[in-house]
Amino acid sequence: MPAESLYLVLEGELLASVEDGGKTLEVGHIKPGDWLGEVAVLSGEMLASSTVSTVTRCRALKIHYRDFENLVIHDEDISPVLLEQLVDLLAERLRESNATAAKLNSP
Repeated sequence: MPAESLYLVLEGELLASVEDGGKTLEVGHIKPGDWLGEVAVLSGEMLASSTVSTVTRCRALKIHYRDFENLVIHDEDISPVLLEQLVDLLAERLRESNATAAKLNSP
């Protein structure tokens, strides 16, 4: 599915999932302060890596990838803070994915 924007969750809770062999696997809970769409935008592939559904009523700030690129390139005050936050989020999600995979593969 195409993904051309980043979303900063302001309120509510969402659930990220992926399909695997006809099964839906929950891969993460998203809460206020978390970002969505960062993998698609940062990779340049513009394809969603998971499906996201709302658990509760939500509000989010939408940033189109072109606006995100302009912000990162032209705003030297915001750019390092924003990129650090996204890198930290990706690292946290990778650690969580690794822990989940280890649990699934343990006897």
